[in-house]
Amino acid sequence: GLIIDAFGELRDQQEQVKEDMETKCFICGIGNDYFDTVPHGFETHTLQEHNLANYL
Repeated sequence: GLIIDAFGELRDQQEQVKEDMETKCFICGIGNDYFDTVPHGFETHTLQEHNLANYL
């Protein structure tokens, strides 16, 4: 019971983190809906302006 519940909770947390990484900028927290007005806006923002690798 406890171990299964713990793994289930970890899986849920990992899924939430993955979803957040796909829908929000990790650095500034702005959602991709803000950037949808520009073609490739969210992609460009997260890959060039706030590339996570630049902060490691």
